[in-house]
Amino acid sequence: TCQVCQMLLPNQCSFCAHQRIHAHKSPYCCPECGALCRSAYFQTHVKENCLHYARKVGYRCIHCGVVHLTLALLKSHIQERHCQVFHKCAFCPMAFKTASSTADHSATQHPTQPHRPSQ
Repeated sequence: TCQVCQMLLPNQCSFCAHQRIHAHKSPYCCPECGALCRSAYFQTHVKENCLHYARKVGYRCIHCGVVHLTLALLKSHIQERHCQVFHKCAFCPMAFKTASSTADHSATQHPTQPHRPSQ
């Protein structure tokens, strides 16, 4: 793993080639395919041809494909964007999107039962 950008690299040769990019040392060697380059086109090569920077560690959401840099950010994203909270009636299998809807249901459908908060 590169300490500068936290990129995972498959072997020592790829790691050394990657370090030359950070150090701005020519000739550049592509960490993915081994191509040598001395020109400004090298950045285009590693970004667009060999997709070297796609190797950076990320966590992709299985629901929408958004990539997050940490697992904690991914978990937060999933909870905020893809999870719905339901409030279950304490007396029957019904569930509702709000606690007030559950309370209304309990009052009308289970009037003889003692009041219990939804789960």
